[in-house]
Amino acid sequence: YWGAYAVSKFGVEGFSLLLAEELKPKVIRVYAFNPGATRTQMRAKAYPQENPLTLKPPEKVAEFIMKLIKDKPEKVSVDYGS
Repeated sequence: YWGAYAVSKFGVEGFSLLLAEELKPKVIRVYAFNPGATRTQMRAKAYPQENPLTLKPPEKVAEFIMKLIKDKPEKVSVDYGS
């Protein structure tokens, strides 16, 4: 089912780009956030051999999202090296 999961993530990205373009005249910002590999129960079940300490903790992901909401940047691109 990982193929469907990947396609759905791409769909969210494409939809958010389209929505951002359509809402630009109304000065409404649209963000899509894909944190990549995050330490979750779903991931732990899928990859039991993986060291969870090498993954981003959900708390750090939440902190970044809160910063994004507060700062209201025009565009954000972050590469975690994954």
